[in-house]
Amino acid sequence: MWSREFVEDQSMTIVIMSKNGEPFLPRCLTRIRKFSTIPRIILVDNGYEDGRFLNKMIEQFDIEVIKNPNAASDPYSWMDLILD
Repeated sequence: MWSREFVEDQSMTIVIMSKNGEPFLPRCLTRIRKFSTIPRIILVDNGYEDGRFLNKMIEQFDIEVIKNPNAASDPYSWMDLILD
């Protein structure tokens, strides 16, 4: 069951993996910001072709973006980037 206490834990970070998610990402981020108070959202860039879109998401939703340089060969290598 969904718990409001869980969503309001300020020590949490939401990590979203995405590649060219223009149709879905703004809606996803809007809902996260609307229904939670989790302050930190990290978007793992697994190969966006349009950097302007990412810049817009950074400005509009106050998120961090980490580029995954190994996305083509290992889309899960982003974990090493975050855990370091």
